Amino acid sequence: MLEYEREQLNNRDSEYISIGITENGQRLSAFNIPWEQTAHAFNMKIPDVFLSPEDLKDEKLMEQIRSFHVVGCYVLTPIDDYSFIAGLPELFDIYLANATKLGDLSFLSGLGEWSMLHISGAHLQDLNAIAESAKIQRFFPVYCFSFAGCKIEDISALNAVPRISELIIVGEDDEAERRRWKSINAGTFRYYKIQE
Repeated sequence: MLEYEREQLNNRDSEYISIGITENGQRLSAFNIPWEQTAHAFNMKIPDVFLSPEDLKDEKLMEQIRSFHVVGCYVLTPIDDYSFIAGLPELFDIYLANATKLGDLSFLSGLGEWSMLHISGAHLQDLNAIAESAKIQRFFPVYCFSFAGCKIEDISALNAVPRISELIIVGEDDEAERRRWKSINAGTFRYYKIQE
């Protein structure tokens, strides 16, 4: 962990924290905001402390992080293993950019408080873990989903998720694909063409 980030963590005066993971643990100052509605953008839990993928293997460091209420997790670089997210049960905002190595969403199965999920670059068989996680929610969230440049074989599980406020898709210029996503009941639906 970079010294500046360690100081940020050790001197944190709030019981809540959001973490970011970048290739080398360097802080990022700008993020893509995937949400259409301003209120959802304001609810994003932008990272307070940044880690590298190697830091996720440091059990002492991760124990210190888990001593906070971790409400945001921004993975901004491809990583081999996303299972650490399952150990952050109070997550509200999950942001997985460049998730080219993400194979499934099983880490959601025990999370009962999240409501915002952005994923880019993943190839997934289905979204069943989202529907399963929605069944154990401890409160009645309004869900926001954003999938950018993802290939998802079966999206039908989203039909079982109540209260989808936003469904934002960035995909190929394909009318059939747009219609497939539009079949999901969402308050706000947007389908944007991938910019080359």
